[in-house]
Amino acid sequence: MQNLVKLDVIEGIARVTLNRPKVFNAFGLTMIQNLAEKLIGLAMDKRVRGVIITGEGRAFCAGADLKWVSDFGNPSPYQHHSRLLARRDMG
Repeated sequence: MQNLVKLDVIEGIARVTLNRPKVFNAFGLTMIQNLAEKLIGLAMDKRVRGVIITGEGRAFCAGADLKWVSDFGNPSPYQHHSRLLARRDMG
C-alpha cells in the first residue's frame, strides 16, 4: 500500500507530505486518518518546533476525493457523519 502521508523531521522541523499525486493529493478517509495520526504525534513531540505541510507532485491538495465522497450518495449531514464513523470503525 502507498504511504499516503510521508513524514520527515530534520533539526526540529517536520515536513508532512500529502502523497497522492495522481489525484492532486485529494483527501480520502484513509489519508485523513494518516494525516491526523502524524499531526497528533508531532504535537506531542517536544523536539518538533515547526511543521510544514506540502503536497507531492504538481498540487498541494485538491480537497476531497470526489470518487470517495460520491459513495455516500446525497445523505443528510447526520447520515454522512454516521457513515464516516462506521467506515472508520471498520478499518
